[in-house]
Amino acid sequence: TPEGARALVLRLRAEGLLDERALAQRWLDSLLGRKAGLLAVQRKLMARGLAPRVVAVVVAEFRATGELQDLQRITALTRQRQAQLQRRYVGDRQARAKIQGGLYSFLGLKGYTADEARRILATLA
Repeated sequence: TPEGARALVLRLRAEGLLDERALAQRWLDSLLGRKAGLLAVQRKLMARGLAPRVVAVVVAEFRATGELQDLQRITALTRQRQAQLQRRYVGDRQARAKIQGGLYSFLGLKGYTADEARRILATLA
């Protein structure tokens, strides 16, 4: 019954066996090691059913640490995307602007902010 389920959840929380914040933290750590940006990670955590307030707290705490995400994987993937765009725009007078725009769009879709995208693209120059 729904009442029984609520009671079980309350009992598990009281015993420390159900900790949504700890789960959100573990998932955040796991997802940040992949190719997704912090915004995409935030969306994924909420899509997994975690409470938005819990997700907001965990993300805010990560940002407050000043710790930077490991960008090696996304940088390698961005380098591959850059090569694809360079091949596509060979001979185009506006190639540089189109490639730059394409890379910003690519990173934005992956959940990276403009500042993070700038940092990633600076390593490609």
